[in-house]
Amino acid sequence: MRKIGKGLILTALFAVCTVGMVGVNLNAATLQNKDQKSYDIEIMTDGQIPGADSSTTEAPTTEEPTTEAPKNGWVKEPDGRKYYVNGVAKTGSHVAIKDSNGKKYYYSFDKKGNLVYGLVKVNGKLYYHSSSDKKHPGAAVTGWQQIKGKKYYFSKKTCAAYTGYKKIGNSRYFFDSKGRMLTKKWKTVEKRKYYFGKDGKAETGLVKISGKKYYFSKKGVLQKSKFVKYKGKKYYLGKTGKAAAGEVRKVNSSYYYFNKSASMIKSSWIKTSKGKYYFGKSGKAYTGSHKINNKVYVFRSNGTLVTQSGLVTISGKTYYMNSNGTAQTGYKKIGDAYYYFGKDGVMYRKKWAYVGGYKFYFCSNGKRAVEVDDVIGDQDAYEIIINKKTNVVTVYAKDGKNGYIIPVRAFICSTGVSTPLGTFHTQSRYRWHELMGPCWGQWCSGIYEGYLFHSVYYNDVNNNNALSVNAYNKLGTTCSHGCVRLTAGDAKWIYDHCSVGTKVTIINESGRDPFPKPTAYKLPSWHTWDPTDPNMQYKCKQKGCH
Repeated sequence: MRKIGKGLILTALFAVCTVGMVGVNLNAATLQNKDQKSYDIEIMTDGQIPGADSSTTEAPTTEEPTTEAPKNGWVKEPDGRKYYVNGVAKTGSHVAIKDSNGKKYYYSFDKKGNLVYGLVKVNGKLYYHSSSDKKHPGAAVTGWQQIKGKKYYFSKKTCAAYTGYKKIGNSRYFFDSKGRMLTKKWKTVEKRKYYFGKDGKAETGLVKISGKKYYFSKKGVLQKSKFVKYKGKKYYLGKTGKAAAGEVRKVNSSYYYFNKSASMIKSSWIKTSKGKYYFGKSGKAYTGSHKINNKVYVFRSNGTLVTQSGLVTISGKTYYMNSNGTAQTGYKKIGDAYYYFGKDGVMYRKKWAYVGGYKFYFCSNGKRAVEVDDVIGDQDAYEIIINKKTNVVTVYAKDGKNGYIIPVRAFICSTGVSTPLGTFHTQSRYRWHELMGPCWGQWCSGIYEGYLFHSVYYNDVNNNNALSVNAYNKLGTTCSHGCVRLTAGDAKWIYDHCSVGTKVTIINESGRDPFPKPTAYKLPSWHTWDPTDPNMQYKCKQKGCH
């Protein structure tokens, strides 16, 4: 209802009346002018028109409606902070908005345009909107973030949380599918194994994990089946990467010992339940023979020390052992035979050795040979020594500039009291020769005047079936008339090999014979032939005696 002044209302009434007022209601009236325009008025019971001012008459006023500019940018609303573009609040996730400096930041909004805080997943990628940034609250953060006790890393380029294996700075990390950093866990990435420590970094170098040691490369990759050197010490990593510790470990064909700290032991004795070992400068366990502190020790192929005594063969080599693991060296008599053991304790086989001024040959069984003419062959010259003290004849061959020091053969003999001492040269040779008695000898070689090498004498001329059995059985004793009696076979060897002019030295000394004294058969009275006579061996075969 429009309000009008008191004077005006009366004037209006009269005017209306003059133009044909349809009717008047004192309490309320609808006025209609001649132009058919109606006015509703309300008249108060006290005659006042509501809203009328009795003292003042004013013309009605009209206000023009105002038009507000649309909202743009950040606006703090009662329900939160929003971002508007042409009056429309932004919604959605990972929305890029530039600040006044033109730098781009990412935000997430709900359906009403309110900022979203915390972790937000967009197209499979995880972002974090923090309220702690006073300048850009709600913007997606980058770098390291601690969220509900878990560590994350958000890309400085995309703001997305890292997942998988990543290098950050100089270290490597692993983040699970939810972006959480792994700690104190093993992880295999593209067939390479890593361990991420309590700080999340991939371990490098030597690391102790659950009481065991492992080694990782500079890039954090677990190393396996190899030796590694770390801070001056050497370690071995097995098939699983675990470092060997407190054990003897076979690597390829060698053995090594690693202490409880897993470092390799060198130049040391180590005793284990399997035996005693010595590990050299390289860390390898000794095998075979080795000299340690001026003593020779022998180790089996598995590195354990040999502690049994006597002759022991290890890996095809024979040693003469003491019970404490040391090996004997040099020239040794074992039983009735002589052997030679080198500086490494190994028995000589098919080798020569110089012993006590002599040069000896040792056969394939290790025993010293007492006949070496098959080894050296026929020589151009020999020298002979006759020892009256032992009734032994020894033949020597020449060893180059060293002279006649190779004992070739030794013969048992019988010399006589009158056999002269001194140095002589053979003068003659006889197939048969008459001796004192009369008696006869075979294969005779003249030494000096009437002194000869010859066989034990025969009682009939040129009859090698008339042997003096009594004289034969006395070989090795001093019983001749001065000549040097030998078996027929030995007399023949000198006759065949030692030319006229061979040097012969006759001595009477103990301990001068390089070989043990040979023996001869003891013949029964009916055995009237020499069993060493090559022309009579058929009879031994017939009799079955030799």
